Amino acid sequence: MTHRVVLDTDIGSDVDDALALAVLLGSPEVDLVGVTTVYGDTALRARLAARLARLAGREVVAVAGQREPLSGRDVWWAGHEGGSFDDLGDEPISAGDGVDFLVDTVRSAPGEIDLVAIGPLTNVAAAVRADPRFAGTLRHLYVMGGRFGHAPDGGPGPRTAEHNFRSDATAAHLVHAAGIRSTTTGLDVTTTVRLGRAAVDRIGAAGALGAALRAEPAVVAVHRRAGQRPARPGDGTDDAGARPVRVCPRHRVGRRRRRLQYLHRRYRSGAGRHRGRRRYRSDDHDRPHRHRRSVAGLGPPLVAPL
Repeated sequence: MTHRVVLDTDIGSDVDDALALAVLLGSPEVDLVGVTTVYGDTALRARLAARLARLAGREVVAVAGQREPLSGRDVWWAGHEGGSFDDLGDEPISAGDGVDFLVDTVRSAPGEIDLVAIGPLTNVAAAVRADPRFAGTLRHLYVMGGRFGHAPDGGPGPRTAEHNFRSDATAAHLVHAAGIRSTTTGLDVTTTVRLGRAAVDRIGAAGALGAALRAEPAVVAVHRRAGQRPARPGDGTDDAGARPVRVCPRHRVGRRRRRLQYLHRRYRSGAGRHRGRRRYRSDDHDRPHRHRRSVAGLGPPLVAPL
């Protein structure tokens, strides 16, 4: 059975969405109808998607979507989209708006389109608002978002918010309240996927697209680290098996943040050598660090698994 798929993505700031696109391009059961981009410089993201598809010998419809979250939250780490290519400005993309493309594509083939959303849900929410029939005519929505496990230290404390949902919480609430047939997969599942040295070597040997993915800094880091020790459960990936969570700088920052949370709980409870001292601020995890701004946030997941 062939599945007609639209990929909605914030491709470009890390390698995970690029790997997800490669999986779709390499799946014979998938008819990739188009790619819509979301969050930040969406035109540049669309050009990157088109370039990666062309490296695989494919032409895809790539359409820029919503740049700003519906929630009004600032775009995180803007200006780094598509940093691996210097000439993306010359890559042709489809004219028009990504939200209009979603609405028109689903409306023209009711009950046939699967939407795979692996970025903030701004485009999907805007499509729901634009066409009351969109939610009912979409065949299925697959979402990468949320975190549904325990707190980072395994205790009863707060769980960290996942980047896609936190980036546009308004859109996430709207989409999951729209009654769309959907499957939501959170970080507690995606980060169990292992990307080891052998897998990286296979990716690098898979033609021009594989070589481009192999050259991504995050993948290079996985290859280097994988040669130094056996694979660990934490050497996982996010969007469809793509983000190496133990080596990306944002996750090193995330571990620092979790340590601050642990110290904060001990401070509030008067436990240990931190009793009566305040050597840090409880909001330190939202400050700029030397690598990147942490994508982790406070609070429980926005929705339950569907």
